[in-house]
Amino acid sequence: LPASLREIARDEIAWRETVAELNNYALCQSGSTISSDHVGNGKQRIRSLQLHRLSQAAMRTRQAESGATALVLVRAVFPQNLQNPKCWPRCRTLQAHVLHLQAVYQPGWQQAPYLDWLLATLAFYLKHGPGLYQQALTLECASLAICQKEFGEEHPDTLSTMHNLASSLAQLGDVAAARSLEEKVLAVRRRELGNEHPATLRTMHNLAISLYDQGDAAAARNMQEQVLAIHRRLQGEEHPVTLTTMHNLASSLKQLGDAVAARSLEEQVLAIRRRV
Repeated sequence: LPASLREIARDEIAWRETVAELNNYALCQSGSTISSDHVGNGKQRIRSLQLHRLSQAAMRTRQAESGATALVLVRAVFPQNLQNPKCWPRCRTLQAHVLHLQAVYQPGWQQAPYLDWLLATLAFYLKHGPGLYQQALTLECASLAICQKEFGEEHPDTLSTMHNLASSLAQLGDVAAARSLEEKVLAVRRRELGNEHPATLRTMHNLAISLYDQGDAAAARNMQEQVLAIHRRLQGEEHPVTLTTMHNLASSLKQLGDAVAARSLEEQVLAIRRRV
């Protein structure tokens, strides 16, 4: 209970008068229970109040309505450009509100996409601001559960959340779990968006890193060569994403013992980066 209500609840007269008024309208039933003392000093009587199920339903409805309103308001003021560290203090201030909205979330909320966005964005802040990766992972798991429940497994928002969650898992060292998620996302994105869509390419890029980190350099090389061919054709040889893919492919080639090919790629990347 809030502090103000706790004070009233301790007042025997106020408690009896309030409960009597509720009883008059058949809204609740008062009673008491016997409970053991936490420190083992015997038994104590604890007052209890059981609300009628209609009263409970009404309160839940009101809580859902107020939660939805609060969700819209918090979404409106939550920073969007989290690449700018100047936004992080406001994220820290609003963090408690987002966590409370997560706690009162009910399936079927019309504003569920707002909550998904808030959880994902707060997770981004926690990773890139204070560096709290485990807390961020918890929020991303909650965000994914909401997406799966509200939108389904193959909705773009669900796939984006799975993609972000996989990145967090990889950063925390759970490469196997990251790879499993990335493979699921890639299968859907290839089928729905095609091989050349930016979202598909991002997932292929991350999956190649997971494959490499698991010691499967051959599979990583194969994936990186596919990504590189598409980036070269669509973005050109000097695009930053193309260069990053070339750099990663060189690492896979070295792991496979092809130092000559790796050196050739690295020299190309270095020459372009020095010039550009």
